Amino acid sequence: MATKFTTTHEISGDQSTFWNRFFNKDKDFITQLYIDHLGYSQYTLLEQNESETEIFRRVVIAPKLDLPGPVIKMLGSDLKFIEEGKFVKETQVWYSKKIPSTLANQILWEETIRIESIGDNTIQRIIEATLEAKIFGAGQLLEASFEQKIRQEADKSAEFLNKL
Repeated sequence: MATKFTTTHEISGDQSTFWNRFFNKDKDFITQLYIDHLGYSQYTLLEQNESETEIFRRVVIAPKLDLPGPVIKMLGSDLKFIEEGKFVKETQVWYSKKIPSTLANQILWEETIRIESIGDNTIQRIIEATLEAKIFGAGQLLEASFEQKIRQEADKSAEFLNKL
């Protein structure tokens, strides 16, 4: 059975500022956030295209693997994901899926991100995630480990964005 959860964070700035940072292609910004602050070994923008109605982005990410030993053994120590997502301009919502480099047909990871204004120059980022690992005997451990990792990264990214 899938694990679904929501995490929210207050972030300084307005909606426009948040989305501009989210789609920032500046290598210094990407390095500071993903490599230095979140500890990724890789964040590579493969493509980002914008139309009148949406923004499509595809990246390769290699997050820091501070996961339980059995999970790392299952996935391998060089785990990467391809994140494919689209931002719908009309609704101001980001929809994405992350495809792992191993066990791709057994692991589902989808997220939506939306923003709500909650005051002068403050927004609330809402991340809704769905995780499903169809791995006999280990699915729940993997889902719980990924949920913890996602929550930790969301906390750290909010901390980073609030310092800008």
